[in-house]
Amino acid sequence: MQSSVQTHIDSLITERVPKLRVATFDPGGTTGYCIAELSDDALDIYALEAQLSMSAMDFLLDSIVRQDNAPLHIIYEDFTYRNYARMGLDLTPVKLIGIIELYSDRFEPSVSFYKQSAATGKAFWSDEKLKAKDVYAKGRKHARDAVRHFMQWATFGPGSQYMTLDKLTLRLHLPKKDWRE
Repeated sequence: MQSSVQTHIDSLITERVPKLRVATFDPGGTTGYCIAELSDDALDIYALEAQLSMSAMDFLLDSIVRQDNAPLHIIYEDFTYRNYARMGLDLTPVKLIGIIELYSDRFEPSVSFYKQSAATGKAFWSDEKLKAKDVYAKGRKHARDAVRHFMQWATFGPGSQYMTLDKLTLRLHLPKKDWRE
């Protein structure tokens, strides 16, 4: 599996060396993830989603972190427990967040990690606003949420110190949904 994940990530990374790379995750039964690469005048956004096991998330993060071509920031949606249990409660997001946080323990400060709530990710970047910027990942709800988290971080969060979205050409790429396809 590791070689197919590495090939998948390698196929997403552009030939030129970006000034900055950002990976965002919307962990869940189907995990949305986005890899954004900033160059001098453009921002390439790769929006994907897949059903990830814990080992697949580990391989995916390992492949992203080990790319040595640009500073890296990882943003991920937090899990909020609402103080009640219900039948069929899916704790997959908690498990995947645990993998991300293990990477945080291992790679910070060389890789920056940011946690955002679901509400923060969706607060400003509605579907209409994503469409207006041509970064709406049609048919990929979870990938779209990962893009939302990136856009929020880049507009209102720490990412705003690296880029001004209005001054960049935004290019959305929709590769295969899953490296196993």
